[in-house]
Amino acid sequence: MSRVRTSCSRRNMIARRWVGSFARLTFAALGFFVVSGMDSASCNGGPSGNNNNNNNSTGQKPNVDASRDHILVANGATPTITVVEYADLQCPACGSFARNHFDRLVSDYVDTGKIRYVYRHYPLNSHPRAIPLAEAGECIANESESAFFAYVKEIFSDQSDLSDARAREIADSLGIDLDAYDDCIAGDSEILRVNEDRTSGDALGVQVTPTFFVEDERIGRSGQTLNQIAESLFQAIDRRL
Repeated sequence: MSRVRTSCSRRNMIARRWVGSFARLTFAALGFFVVSGMDSASCNGGPSGNNNNNNNSTGQKPNVDASRDHILVANGATPTITVVEYADLQCPACGSFARNHFDRLVSDYVDTGKIRYVYRHYPLNSHPRAIPLAEAGECIANESESAFFAYVKEIFSDQSDLSDARAREIADSLGIDLDAYDDCIAGDSEILRVNEDRTSGDALGVQVTPTFFVEDERIGRSGQTLNQIAESLFQAIDRRL
């Protein structure tokens, strides 16, 4: 699998083979703290503070831009189905999906060339750490797209410590140039990028996290459990295959 993201200015295009063993690594093997068996409800309330119970509607789909989106796609594959996730790094439900369902999404659908997966930020106002963590991820992505996905995976693996210090430690562990990282964080240069993701989600009616789009079908609504969201997601993908 390769990770695709092309830069408009200072980022270079990264199209690397996704190493299958990385996708299949368990969080335990990486020394991560894993919470298993949790089936929490989605995180509610977008920037407006309102909930939207009319998810699963159709008619609109995210416009994916390879020059700025975070994309996972199997090496050499040209899938016709795109799945976009809007997630909040502080959201417990997003963490639960990442720990309990994301590996299935990758192994069954991305690695096999059936879909391309796109990650977008949707920080909720109720989560004060969501924007700083998303910004840190973007600063990491400036140097390595593969490190971006590794960073997101590690944050979601243990959401008990969401401090700036931990984000920097993760960057260091991933081999990121810390001088460049610190300059990026200090300059707040990536907040605009994060807000662009959230604005695109607002335009599509996103109000809870995680929210998924399988092409134009929106998956995830207030009050659903993660198992329900995951099952709806996989069913929506299967219907289109």
